[in-house]
Amino acid sequence: MPDKDEKYAEKIAAELANLGILHSIPEGYEEGIDVKQLFASNQKNIQAFPARQYLKDKSPLPKDIISPRILTPGGMLLLGGAPKVGKTDLLLSWLAYMSAGLPFLGMVPAKPLKIFYLQTDIEYHYIKERLQQLEFDEKSLELVSENLIITPKTKLLLDSEGVEKIGNIMAKTLNVKEVDIIAIDTLRSIFDFNKYKEENSNSSMFCFLKDRVEKLRAMTNPRCGIILTHNTKKVSKRSLSEEPFQSFSGASALRSLYTSGVMMMKDNEQHKLIFELRNGESIPAMQISKVNSQWRSTCATS
Repeated sequence: MPDKDEKYAEKIAAELANLGILHSIPEGYEEGIDVKQLFASNQKNIQAFPARQYLKDKSPLPKDIISPRILTPGGMLLLGGAPKVGKTDLLLSWLAYMSAGLPFLGMVPAKPLKIFYLQTDIEYHYIKERLQQLEFDEKSLELVSENLIITPKTKLLLDSEGVEKIGNIMAKTLNVKEVDIIAIDTLRSIFDFNKYKEENSNSSMFCFLKDRVEKLRAMTNPRCGIILTHNTKKVSKRSLSEEPFQSFSGASALRSLYTSGVMMMKDNEQHKLIFELRNGESIPAMQISKVNSQWRSTCATS
């Protein structure tokens, strides 16, 4: 902190208070206090505010990481769809555009985003091929080259050791405190089956996300966004159409934690994206297609 910068200190204190984090010794604690006991008492600190504060607070909202409310600070986005529907191909293009600070299918990054992409399916040479097919100018290519870190196909469980490994890899390749997005593709590939047994269990899925994925975020930048890809189960087209976001393994746990969902569907060679936002207004479904290696929006649907 800059020396004697009172405004800076007040700003940090306010941010800590908003997060429910202890930033000063509360009344009732004397000199010689047990610091461990003090912080332990704060771990489950729950705050409540009168409606007056919410109504009078005119401070600006946090900037979306990806607007409009697609990914918010500290949020989690789930990109779902059937196996082989094209999630990884779409996500690779999407993240490349986000790292260049460019809009993609109507989704706009706040700035050129720093992204760590834990990718488990595609080998190095085919990642190289797909990235080189994207159409960027020289300046944008430089930003993508600097801001987007991608793992080639890897076999890794996100157990306690796996979390440490990924944290170390991130620390070697970028400034972890500045990372804007951690993308994990796919959730099933890194799921810790040894401890949590099965992804179909809502309780197992909930504990895995809290113990592993959230720990990885906490180790780096607690305000960064998480993007997960996940396969839908085998369900009828009617069920998928009527309740698309209930078709995941561990759907109830996932929906209780993610702040936005994007479902990728395919029918008669036409792809469609369906959106679910917790913190924003609904977004119309979008028809998309891939032409000359570039994803394009063809039209919005009702």
